[in-house]
Amino acid sequence: MPLVLDVSDDGHAAIDLYERAGWRRVASARGDWVNAAGEVALPHFYVSPETGPGLAPPRLSVETAGGGAA
Repeated sequence: MPLVLDVSDDGHAAIDLYERAGWRRVASARGDWVNAAGEVALPHFYVSPETGPGLAPPRLSVETAGGGAA
């Protein structure tokens, strides 16, 4: 069973991270709250990457301060 995330439209870094990791956006909807800018929130809904026998979730490479991957 896939996991589900809801991510606010103003969470650009989070959106980039999830999409690079293979999460798939399946819907967007008008929120029933306002964001920090006082605008109606726009959450996006994501499902986790496919996993199962023989499949592993993708690994992310993290850049270190020296420029190399950790």
